[in-house]
Amino acid sequence: MGLSGWTATVASALISTVFGLVCLFAGLKRIDTGNAAMISTFEVIVSIALAVIILKEALTWPKIIGAALIMFVVVFLARSKYKTAQVDWFKKDL
Repeated sequence: MGLSGWTATVASALISTVFGLVCLFAGLKRIDTGNAAMISTFEVIVSIALAVIILKEALTWPKIIGAALIMFVVVFLARSKYKTAQVDWFKKDL
């Protein structure tokens, strides 16, 4: 692998990993972990949009349906009153 390959590899690691984690931790200071987890599910939709815009990928029906399903589930989870057993168990001990 030449210099351009190594440069692309390092840039990809820094942008996708380091920058992503810095943004996640900055966001966690502002919102709770549940909302941060739901917002992070939009990563797939952003990836599809960037692939279409930057890489000129074809926007096919399976991609559109997949993105719509992800958005539906995120909205469903955000509106649900679902609580885990761990949270209920923790409240009983208080």
